[in-house]
Amino acid sequence: MSNRSFSKILFLIVLIIIVGAGILAWQYLKAPKPEVKVPETKKQSILLCSNIDYSTESTELGINLTSESERKLREKLHEEGDAALQGISNLTCLEVLNLWGANVSSDVSPLEKLTNLKWLNLSSTGISNISSLKNLIKLRKLYLDHTNVSDVSSLKNLVNLEWLSLDSTKVSSADCKELQQNLPQTEIICP
Repeated sequence: MSNRSFSKILFLIVLIIIVGAGILAWQYLKAPKPEVKVPETKKQSILLCSNIDYSTESTELGINLTSESERKLREKLHEEGDAALQGISNLTCLEVLNLWGANVSSDVSPLEKLTNLKWLNLSSTGISNISSLKNLIKLRKLYLDHTNVSDVSSLKNLVNLEWLSLDSTKVSSADCKELQQNLPQTEIICP
């Protein structure tokens, strides 16, 4: 066999290999890929809630109002007073609510529907009556500093409470001690 024939045969073999590889590649790219199933892991679903005026988001503290919604609520509280709290009363997924320094004077009863609250700050507001907080049994942290609160008897059943700050309130020493006896697991900052 001459070199020329051998070159032609070798060329033909290389050409067949290239064409065959091209056909295989085309078939592979054209063929539907098998679906790879990732094993399901336990997922913690986070239920967010909203209404026409307010939205929530998940943060490291929990589910709370978006910064835009918090700003809007503070503006409404400034304009309408306590009645503006009705606007968030159906946001039952809320776990965090920071109303520090907001224009809340006395009626926080719309908050009683927010039974998933774990963190609530009502410091530096004008509130005095907190009886509507008695059913917020998931509360872990409650800030009531610099308020007109004097009666804390409604808090005695908040068994999950880890922190309660009553600094600069009208709560008597005797009432604070009694509350500490009812909630021994709670760190309470008395006035």
